Amino acid sequence: MPRPVENGRYCVVVSSHTTETEARAFLKHYNNPKFGILEKDGRYRVYAAAYASMQEATAGQGEIAANYPGAWICRR
Repeated sequence: MPRPVENGRYCVVVSSHTTETEARAFLKHYNNPKFGILEKDGRYRVYAAAYASMQEATAGQGEIAANYPGAWICRR
């Protein structure tokens, strides 16, 4: 699996919320320090990893989806 990058353009999203409070509650519940929040288009998306290219994100998505079914890729 390609190595995630801190500010990659493509994020593998594991959860999407209408408020930041909901997204932070998800973070608190799963307590994973690698997760981050991306605010885009009025939604707060919790992502597990970010990658520089779509190809890398697609490769990383499979491993993440093993633990978080429904994980999807969002472009920043």
